[in-house]
Amino acid sequence: MIANLYRTRKRAIPDRAPISFAPKGWMLLILQDGKIDRRAYELCLFSELKRPLDAGDVWVEGRSGFQSFESFPNSQADV
Repeated sequence: MIANLYRTRKRAIPDRAPISFAPKGWMLLILQDGKIDRRAYELCLFSELKRPLDAGDVWVEGRSGFQSFESFPNSQADV
C-alpha cells in the first residue's frame, strides 16, 4: 500500500489502511482527528518491520539483504 502511494503520488493514507500492527503508544500519533497521519503511520510501520526483517521472520521478495530464511545456503552441508 505504501509503495502504491509513492507510485501514484497520493498523500493521504486510505481509511481502510491496516493499523492493527501499531502498538498502543503509536495510536495517539497515528490517528489525528479520526484520520491517519501519514508521517506517523510510515514511521510506525517501518519501525515495527525492522525487527522481523532483521530476524528473518519476514522478507522482501527479490532483495538479497532481506531474504527468506529457507533461501540461505545450508551451512551444515559444507562441514
